Amino acid sequence: MKKILVVDDSPVFCSLVQEQLTDVGYKVRSATDGASAVSNAIRFQPDLILLDIEMPKVGGLEALSKIRDYESMKRVPVIIVSCHREKETVLTAIKKGANDYIVKPVNVGVLLAKVSDWINTTIEEQWKFLPLEQQSALRLLKISMTSAFDLAAKGEALPYQKLKETCQALVKTIGKDGFGGILRSVEDYNNTLFLHSLMVAIYMYMFSVFKGFNEEECLLNAMGGLLHDIGCAKIPDEILFKPGKLDTEEFDQVKLHVRYGMDILNNTRGVDQTVTDICLSHHEKMDGTGYPRGIKSGEISVNGRMASIVEAYTALTIKNASGQVHDKRDALLRLRTPQGHLDQQTLNEFEEAVAHGFHRKA
Repeated sequence: MKKILVVDDSPVFCSLVQEQLTDVGYKVRSATDGASAVSNAIRFQPDLILLDIEMPKVGGLEALSKIRDYESMKRVPVIIVSCHREKETVLTAIKKGANDYIVKPVNVGVLLAKVSDWINTTIEEQWKFLPLEQQSALRLLKISMTSAFDLAAKGEALPYQKLKETCQALVKTIGKDGFGGILRSVEDYNNTLFLHSLMVAIYMYMFSVFKGFNEEECLLNAMGGLLHDIGCAKIPDEILFKPGKLDTEEFDQVKLHVRYGMDILNNTRGVDQTVTDICLSHHEKMDGTGYPRGIKSGEISVNGRMASIVEAYTALTIKNASGQVHDKRDALLRLRTPQGHLDQQTLNEFEEAVAHGFHRKA
């Protein structure tokens, strides 16, 4: 369990943030002045610190300097959370050793997204223990997908062929070394668009291998998994990472990610039809209650049926804003309800694939 230290002179703010972070699976400690921040940082050894500037006794920036004097604290991410928005203050905080800066008032979804990103950055340091090919493939994929999400957020075309080459490197090393090492390397990773896309790509590839698809079909299904949620880059963080249940208006906004994704792919040269189909179909349901088209069983492609199962399974088994993570047995049971949503034959095959570690069917 990752540890976070929250430092703010407002006990109310500390309590609210601590509650939200605890709910999504962090161990949290708080302090209300700079002196306590330093002592708690040394004793608690947090994985990340949220730090206010204006505090009694010792100010936040002075506390930051003292914290950075300790060798064990030199690489711990520190996010300043302050009402000060002046450029000079931000630059001073960065020079003192802050990694990021958020201006109050703080939206919970935005805060959780920032925390996830920085916690994930520390986890990525452990990728160096992977086989060299897997390490290289993961790092290259992270860079490529981060760039792709930035472009998508602006509605711009993607470097599709470069992404395809990156995905090819990933599936090549998975075919050689398996995917267990990669799964273990991201097991503490917090849910981000990158993690979700990575996991759906891996599972789509392994499921395709299990079903006996040819090499090109397996690659394209992995690419579909990688880009199926590319439209989410246009959904605000405060909605995408909101803890708890979305209201109707927010959910309607989230559903637009499919249309956004299609616009981006249609604006990108050379996108394979399989990839487009997976992006368009991964939220369709066999009984016609899905979106965006509300099509039924016979109208949903095999790739779309596979993607809807893999996407749902991935969402259940990785860390998310609700803090709930289900083991594979519970996740597979949950995929059975409501009955009629997912293709039962394909779901049976997916259960068999999970049970056999996705080894190819005889």
